[in-house]
Amino acid sequence: MDSLKTTLDGRRVYPITLVWGNLQEERKAPVYLDHKLEVMEPLTLFARYKAIEYLKRNSPRFKNKKAYISFIESISYGLMALAEYLRYKRIPWHELDDSHIVEFKLRQHQLVSAKSSAVTPETVNATVNKKIKNIYEFIWWAQVVQGLICNRISNEATAPIVSNIVSYKIDPTKFKSKADLKTIYPLLERITGEFGRHRQQHYATSEEIIELRNNFRCVCESLTAERNVLIVDIIENMGWREGSMASLTIGQFSEEVIANALKQFDSKVSIIPSEQKRGYQLQFQATVQLAIRINRYIERVRLKMLERINKFGFKDISENCPLFVSYTSGDAITGKTISRLVSDGFKRIGVVGLRAGPHSIRRKFGKDKSSEVCEVRQRKGLSTDPQDIMYDLAEFLGQSSLAAQNAYNAHKRDIYNQSIESGLRGQLAESECEVSSLKLKLQRCEARIKELE
Repeated sequence: MDSLKTTLDGRRVYPITLVWGNLQEERKAPVYLDHKLEVMEPLTLFARYKAIEYLKRNSPRFKNKKAYISFIESISYGLMALAEYLRYKRIPWHELDDSHIVEFKLRQHQLVSAKSSAVTPETVNATVNKKIKNIYEFIWWAQVVQGLICNRISNEATAPIVSNIVSYKIDPTKFKSKADLKTIYPLLERITGEFGRHRQQHYATSEEIIELRNNFRCVCESLTAERNVLIVDIIENMGWREGSMASLTIGQFSEEVIANALKQFDSKVSIIPSEQKRGYQLQFQATVQLAIRINRYIERVRLKMLERINKFGFKDISENCPLFVSYTSGDAITGKTISRLVSDGFKRIGVVGLRAGPHSIRRKFGKDKSSEVCEVRQRKGLSTDPQDIMYDLAEFLGQSSLAAQNAYNAHKRDIYNQSIESGLRGQLAESECEVSSLKLKLQRCEARIKELE
């Protein structure tokens, strides 16, 4: 901070300024300057803390650079709004209380509503809510992590800022009901359902997916956790609906299927989920790496689930048996169960007020895939007309008609399968497979250590 030197007119009052400083490997973090161009250390250090925490979970790579930018910009501009409010009120940050948060919310609501990007009241509320969450997180960090303030935020009714975020950060597993979750960020703007089917759709972010995996491994029994993590990862990689996920069988990912693909030097495995929207029987291309990971799950997780309840006869391990089974009964889990466990996971990581669930991850897949399709078409000199891109995207999302599966699509499928993006996705799936295996081993070792103690 001391190395930042600026020539300025001491008589002039400058606006709150945000500048970007290098953090590591092309990852930047914000630095906030006040009306005298002096560094606002608490806000700057908090943003740096959030950036470092993110990078601990996401090692910097070329592929996830955009995800980091999206994450840090959301934090940065939220804190910028807070800094401008503090300047407007002429109060220090450590004197913030609930009345200020309410006033900040109303002020931000007016400012955001006035922007051309404000599509509906719900999108306005969602934007404002992100900024309010930043305030709760910032005060929690200042009090608990840094010890800069005392007794500023707690669940006591007499606290300047009433919130259960301190307890939530200690043990998120205790916050399961909607009533419990509302105590974390109590002053969030409610996102109503008055717009019916036009309600805001939640798009899962990369950081939310990572938090979701970590939460499953923290909250659930180890075998159940790995099943749930795999469900999330398959939806993220394939974009399948929960009904299609529930209809998958172990035979579709058998060693024979994988061996045949490898024998033919094929990087993909063809999968046809038996349950698809409108009765389609569309064929999807999964990477061999993902298929190998699922096969390992069948051998190392699913089989152990069945063994623990003495349910591993031929009818339980034949090719047509469901891929995902209940930990307690060994029966196939339904699409509704998959929807519920993913939705509950999102709630536990603090994604509240939004209809977050499996379809949020599917939307993320569609968004990422559309960017990939556009980039590949540009490199190959193909048309980038939105209709052409949507036509290609429909096939990956399982929304195209049977008549659309012609030689034209088959040719383009080869182009996408051989693309750099497709290769990177395969490498990512392979890395996730290894990480999942190592974490499962670690959990087993920790459980064994506890038994010996």
